[in-house]
Amino acid sequence: MKIRKPHPYEALCVSSLEKVMPASGRAGYRFEKGSMLKNERYHFQVAVKVTMDDKAMVVPKLSSPIADCIRILRVDLNPMEMLHEPCCDPGDTNFISQIPTLIPDCLEPLGPFGLSLVPHQWRCIWVTVEAPQGRDLSAGVYPIDIAFEDGGEVVAKVHFELTVYDASLEKQELVYTTWVHLDSLINYYRVEAFSEEHWDLIEKTMRCAARSGVNMVLTPCFTPPLDTGVNWERKTTQLVDVVKEGNSYRFSFEKLERFIRLCEGYGITRFEIAHLFTQWGAAATPKIMAMVEGKEERIFGWDVPVDSPAYAAFLQAYLPCLTAFLVELGVGDRCYFHISDEPSEKHLVNYRKASEVLRPLLKGFPIMDALSHYELYETGLVDLPVCGANALEEFAEKNVSPLWTYYCGFGQDYLTMRSLSTPSARNRIYGYQLYRYNVQGFLHWGFNYYSTRFSLYPVDPFRFTDGSGFCCSGDCFMVYPGEDGNPLTSIHNEVFYDALQDLRALKTLEKHIGREKVLKMIDDSIGVPLTMYEYPKDDQWLLTMRETINKMLGGFAK
Repeated sequence: MKIRKPHPYEALCVSSLEKVMPASGRAGYRFEKGSMLKNERYHFQVAVKVTMDDKAMVVPKLSSPIADCIRILRVDLNPMEMLHEPCCDPGDTNFISQIPTLIPDCLEPLGPFGLSLVPHQWRCIWVTVEAPQGRDLSAGVYPIDIAFEDGGEVVAKVHFELTVYDASLEKQELVYTTWVHLDSLINYYRVEAFSEEHWDLIEKTMRCAARSGVNMVLTPCFTPPLDTGVNWERKTTQLVDVVKEGNSYRFSFEKLERFIRLCEGYGITRFEIAHLFTQWGAAATPKIMAMVEGKEERIFGWDVPVDSPAYAAFLQAYLPCLTAFLVELGVGDRCYFHISDEPSEKHLVNYRKASEVLRPLLKGFPIMDALSHYELYETGLVDLPVCGANALEEFAEKNVSPLWTYYCGFGQDYLTMRSLSTPSARNRIYGYQLYRYNVQGFLHWGFNYYSTRFSLYPVDPFRFTDGSGFCCSGDCFMVYPGEDGNPLTSIHNEVFYDALQDLRALKTLEKHIGREKVLKMIDDSIGVPLTMYEYPKDDQWLLTMRETINKMLGGFAK
C-alpha cells in the first residue's frame, strides 16, 4: 500500500476576528463565507503555513470578478511587552496572552516577493473588499479565489464566497476623534514643523484617519499640553502665529486655515481646539511661542500658573480673534474647546479658575473635557463631559446628553479594549455597546503617539508598541508610520472600524424596525441585557449577528 505524504503547505480562510498566533496548533475556525452591504468595507484573513523544515516564499494570486475591489496586505508580528494595566483585576482573563509575546497587528503591503514563511509557523494575509471611492458594489454572490505560488507552482489555494446584499449603511452619525499628534510625525520622519514635508505627512495621516472613521480632529492652535512631564516640552506644533508687542498681541491664522481646509477635504469636519491649560489638574498654561522683538520666544508654559493675570490678558486678546476667525471660515458651529484633560475632584479649584477665565470668552462654543467624576460635571463647569468607559453606565443613568465616552488602556477591567493583548471580539463589540447607550461621541487619545510617558523622548513604534512601558501595547497608536509617509493600518484599527460599521448597521436597521426591537433582538441573542460589562466574548456571536442584520436589511430592499 502506497502511503501518501502530507502536503507541505496548509492554507485556510479565517475571519477578521482571529489573531493567528504563529506557533499555535491551529490558525482558527475555518471561515469560507461572509456577507456585507454595498457601501461598506469587508475583511477576512487567509492563514498559510509550510510544514517542511525549510523556509519558503509564497506569492498570493487573486482571482475574482470583483478583483478591482480587493486589496491584500501582509499581517506582521509586533512585540507585545506591556500587556495591560499592571494592577488589572486578576479575574479578567479575556486576553490573547498574558505574557510578553509577538502578536499579529501591523498590516503592510505585500511587495513583489510575497509572504515569507517560517517552518511550522502560521503567517497571514489580510483581505479587504471595498468598492472604489464613488461607487458601491452590486448586490450578488462573488467567489474570491486565492492561490499561493512558490516559484511559479501553485502550492496551496483557498476559496471564499462573499454575498453582497442589496442594502447600504447609513452615514456615520457617531462623532469620532482619535488624537493625531503632529510632533510624532516630526520626530519619526525628522522634518521641520510645518515644512512642506511635514504638511505632506499631515495630509497622508489625515487621509488615513478619515478612512478609519475619524471625523473630528484635535487642532493644535498651540502645542497641546498633553502627556507632557512637568517642566518638560514637546516639539512645537503651533498653528497660530503670535506676535507680542509690549502688552499687546497680533495673531495670524494662515496655518490654521490650511489645516482645517486640508482636514475638510477628507471629510473631517469637526475641530476640537487643543487644551488651554495643562493636563491632570489645570495647574499651568500650555507652551505658547511668540515673536518678541524679532525673535521667537516661549511666553507661556509650565512656569506660568493657572491664575496668571498675564495669561488671562492674553486669552482676552486671543480668543475673540480666534472665534471670529472660525466663524468667518464657516466652521464656528463645528468647533469645541478644551480646558484641561482628565481633571478630578481634587483639581476642582484650579479647574474652576481656568473655567472662569475661559467661559465668558467662549459663549456659544461648547467646552468638552475627558472627566469621569459625575460630581465634577454637576458643577456646571463642563458643557460636554467625555466620560471613561468605566463610568459610561453612570453617566447614561443620569441622562447626560449628549453622551460622549473615551477609551484608554487603563482602568478597563472586564471592559472592551482594543489593545494588542485582547481578542478582536473584545474590540469590535464596542459598536453594539455604543448603540446600546446611544453614545453620540467617542474619543481616544492616540492615533499616532510615538513617544514615551510624559513625551520624554520618541520611540520606534515597531519596537515599542507600549510607549516603552508607558501603557498597554497598542493603546498609544492605531497606525504605524510607513516608509513613504502613508500610515500603515493595523488589525486593531480595522477591527474598530468594523465596530463603527456595526453601529451604522444597527442604526440602519433601526430605521426599519425601531430602536426597541433592535435592542430586544440583541438582548435575546445574548440571553441577558447587553451592558458595558455583560457582553458576548466569542467571535461567532459577532459574525452571526452581522449576518442576521445583513439578511434583514437585504430583505427590506425586495
